[in-house]
Amino acid sequence: YGEHCGGSFGFLDSLRSVLNKTFPDRAIVFWDGVLAGKARHDIYPSYKGNRDKSWVDDSYRMTQEEIDREYEKNKYSKLQQKIKVKNYLEELFVRQTEVDQIEADDLIAHYCHTKPESEEIIIYSADKDYYQLISDKISLLRPSDNLIINVDNFKTIYGYNHNNGAILKCFEGDKSDNVTGIEGVGLKSLLKYFP
Repeated sequence: YGEHCGGSFGFLDSLRSVLNKTFPDRAIVFWDGVLAGKARHDIYPSYKGNRDKSWVDDSYRMTQEEIDREYEKNKYSKLQQKIKVKNYLEELFVRQTEVDQIEADDLIAHYCHTKPESEEIIIYSADKDYYQLISDKISLLRPSDNLIINVDNFKTIYGYNHNNGAILKCFEGDKSDNVTGIEGVGLKSLLKYFP
């Protein structure tokens, strides 16, 4: 009673929807680890400079008793919901992976690159960084419209080959990570001169 639950409900509802659409053998949720992104930020201070950085203080190490204190509830409701979701996932036998200092997207990329050759993977995310992982066995399920993006339809949808995603990022940059690209060089220009 009186606790925020929108994040928990939204997360679990999205997970339910994706599982009902894809019917996987198993589901794995990857979490950002403690201090995730700090190493990149130390090298390139502008990295994700437009986002809150959890490593700035030790609030992520709080105990449940500390979170329960009234003055902490509002400030840490997001953390509270994350703890509950992790517990719910354990009860639902959903696998979870979290490694200190490692971002979830790096864990997902590592998993994709080291998976058994026969394993098929569907990544559920709106993050365009995952486009570079697409292969014959790795697809992306886009949350906005539940479209499965794969090797067969990628070029039709986006206009370029999925293998060129990382190179495109080098030119365009990445606004969500606060990484600038080359001014005046974007997808349209690149496709015009290098179709």
